[in-house]
Amino acid sequence: TLNEVGSASGTISGSLYLHLHVVSTNRVSAELSVYPSGSSMTGVASGSYRNNGSTASFTGTMSIVRGTGKYAHARGSGLSFSGTVQRSNDAVTVHVSGKLTY
Repeated sequence: TLNEVGSASGTISGSLYLHLHVVSTNRVSAELSVYPSGSSMTGVASGSYRNNGSTASFTGTMSIVRGTGKYAHARGSGLSFSGTVQRSNDAVTVHVSGKLTY
């Protein structure tokens, strides 16, 4: 399990919290929360995981499970997530794409 704190940038920006669980040699699950000014939004994801030596990569699908403030009624369509883990220091990069309505 990797618990990471960082910043989200792009269409939605703010503090970002990621809980990435490697559940088997080739599967991951994740919970991703972002806190743009005065609101919050959380999504859950699952997908494939591949160890590439010094890095690992993951890709899968995501859904929005809750939101507050501006994102209280947020819904996602065709959301995907992908990223990498630098195994030497557990640094994680995550990309989320798809359509969000709120």
